[in-house]
Amino acid sequence: LTCFLTGWRAKQAAALGDGVIERGLEHLAPFFGDVPKQLFMAAKIVDWAADQWALGGYSSSPVGSLGLRKALATSQPPLFFAGEATVYDDSPATVHGALRSGERAAGEVLSL
Repeated sequence: LTCFLTGWRAKQAAALGDGVIERGLEHLAPFFGDVPKQLFMAAKIVDWAADQWALGGYSSSPVGSLGLRKALATSQPPLFFAGEATVYDDSPATVHGALRSGERAAGEVLSL
């Protein structure tokens, strides 16, 4: 089970520390009863906002942003842009999106 939180919700979750796991299990109870607590084994919490290299999370596309990913990906030599926010053709999600965009940007550099 994976949960992604952004903005003020992420700040609230970070403030709970490990207590966020218990809170998450409580939120599942109305749907599944006590089963999630009974089956729970382990968790990993990642606070991307506190990570010195990420300093945040991942991109999202709000209503009205059609075409902006392509604009972010547009190279301006000598600058070439990569990152999952610049994937505009398909699969613009986290790790695989970042990898695809890096390959695209590397291809642009090599084509000079």
